[in-house]
Amino acid sequence: MEEYVNEISKYFTVIGYKEVSHPKVKLEVIVEPNSDNVDEDFDKLYSSLSRKGLIPVLYVNQGLYTIRIIDDPEVFRERKFTRRILPIILFIITLFTVYMAGTYFSESFRSLTGAKSSISYDAFLYTFSLMSALVLHELSHYTVARLKKTPVSAPYFIPAPPVNVGFIGTFGAVINMRLPPTSINSLALIGLAGPLASFLVAIPVTILGVSLSAFMTPSQIAAFSESLAEINAMPLAMRLIIDYMVPDNMVILSHPVLLAAYFLFLITFLNLLPIGQLDGGHVVRALTDPHTHRTISMSVILTLIPLGIILSETLDPIYSVLTFFSILAFFLTARREHVGVLNLSSKLSRRYYWIPLLYVVLIVFSMPVPG
Repeated sequence: MEEYVNEISKYFTVIGYKEVSHPKVKLEVIVEPNSDNVDEDFDKLYSSLSRKGLIPVLYVNQGLYTIRIIDDPEVFRERKFTRRILPIILFIITLFTVYMAGTYFSESFRSLTGAKSSISYDAFLYTFSLMSALVLHELSHYTVARLKKTPVSAPYFIPAPPVNVGFIGTFGAVINMRLPPTSINSLALIGLAGPLASFLVAIPVTILGVSLSAFMTPSQIAAFSESLAEINAMPLAMRLIIDYMVPDNMVILSHPVLLAAYFLFLITFLNLLPIGQLDGGHVVRALTDPHTHRTISMSVILTLIPLGIILSETLDPIYSVLTFFSILAFFLTARREHVGVLNLSSKLSRRYYWIPLLYVVLIVFSMPVPG
């Protein structure tokens, strides 16, 4: 016990400590901060103890800073071979299902426009556009988490059924945090990193998709009216790009790459919803306490379920995804309280105030709005 106390005393002033009768909790130590930057001191303590398989948790009890030391080395150990190979297998399967979706879209585009381009080439462009953004999304989460010394799993990509039954080849991907981040700043940064990366990739993908799409007059499009599904609700960023690139007297028939861009913006928007452990949920948790965060999560879900049904019937069928996704999010993540952070006393620092501001910008510009 003296060893742990001595380690803590390098970063905090130790007032007293006691052993705890719990198989994993070693002891509780009452401390006082050595500086005004408690978050930074705690991060240094975490970095030191985590190398020994120990997890510190800092909280305030009756006005006193208390550090609880948890012994759980399994969190920091390398995963078994089967756990390490599973992400690779899922990624390969997802590549296949996304490519099959791209083939379907490419065949449809070619049959409607008479395009001479290879179906396999267009399917490859669709797959590359969609998967590269999703990979960068998850890689951004992973990289920021590792930089903040938060142990995380490799990305698990989730394949989806064929596109002819209403899916796009993938449900996206997830990364599991084996521990909560050390501070609120880290939580907000990890949450925002993924959507920011996919949003930034979606912009050039949109530009490429528009340039590859077929430009037609309204009278030409009318000839295909029975074979086309018109997109009325479009992400704001995508609408601005299309309005700039497409002349007023022209209509475009979307190339598969432009569809990939549309899906990327939509996936980004759904991830940004302030629900549970979603990326947007992480950012909102950084601004609120656990009870308020859960209230916001449930309020958003209960609003989006009927709203998605109403908007899908009145404006665009794409809004039905709000209902489906909200129900899915409720069962997967929203019913549980957010995992929070290890430093329960931490607040979002002023130098991180740009995160909630950028969060609002991203959710506004990725939101599908009727045109």
